[in-house]
Amino acid sequence: RLGRGVGYAIEAPLDIPPICGLIGDLGGVSDAEMWEVFNMGCGLVAITPQEHADEAAAILSARHPGARRIGTVTDRPGTVSAPGGIVLGA
Repeated sequence: RLGRGVGYAIEAPLDIPPICGLIGDLGGVSDAEMWEVFNMGCGLVAITPQEHADEAAAILSARHPGARRIGTVTDRPGTVSAPGGIVLGA
């Protein structure tokens, strides 16, 4: 859930699973809706203070290969910005 008074910007998303492209293409589902409903394949997200982000990513990637930093916290309350100019919750 979004923290009160903040938003999030996804700046370096994980690779989008092929099934997401298939659903979007065959179902005529917009990218914005795919991000909102399916998170484009992004499962668990851990939010840390910026000064601990690299350390947290290293710890997580040791147990979950591919885990990495994908974005930042913003001052746009209640929003998630995704690639392609998509803004959810605005």
